[in-house]
Amino acid sequence: PRLKIQFTADNKQEIFPVDKGRISVGIHGIEGCFTHESVLRLCEDLEIDSFKLDLKYLIDAKGVISAVSRGEIDRGVFCVANSGSGAYIESMKMMGEHSFDVLALYGMEIMQCLMADKSLTDVSQVKEVFAHPQAISQCERTFAEKYPEIKLIKGTDEDDTALCAKRISQGKFSAGTATLASQIAAKLYGLNILEYGMHHDPFNTTTMLVIKKKS
Repeated sequence: PRLKIQFTADNKQEIFPVDKGRISVGIHGIEGCFTHESVLRLCEDLEIDSFKLDLKYLIDAKGVISAVSRGEIDRGVFCVANSGSGAYIESMKMMGEHSFDVLALYGMEIMQCLMADKSLTDVSQVKEVFAHPQAISQCERTFAEKYPEIKLIKGTDEDDTALCAKRISQGKFSAGTATLASQIAAKLYGLNILEYGMHHDPFNTTTMLVIKKKS
């Protein structure tokens, strides 16, 4: 996916200062989520060795921002807004409650994929979609136009896209339930992608922040 860096600290090495050793980075989601993917892409653009990052999968924005504020992790990365669905409300709430230094602001194109257990091979077999509220919001118009019979269920910020994919692979949802997540998540958790590009905004882009504890 394409990345657009909108702001960085004057010293880009400060974003992920791996020259000083391994650093811990809190992720808004779990392995395979879009934030995880974006961190790997950001490292490529900054020519930083991502293997020197100790990634901590903290599920939601609350977990990331709180851990940074308490000094439990060196850096935090979380989502703040999407071009097709607006602000991440929980991120906004936490940003209002905590102070921190912003090291980078960037956007990454997001491809929302409809995926399900391997027992489902066609969209016609899907009865409902349970997903992160932002994922649902980014795809609502597509469902309304193409699959109005499918029930859409919005979770909370704790229902990370990759986490929902993992839960499906573990059989924690009823038969006929699908979710929305990345291609990486589908591969990691062994799910069938039933349709690519479910988002209604053709430039579907999520903006993310890299932060550290307030100086």
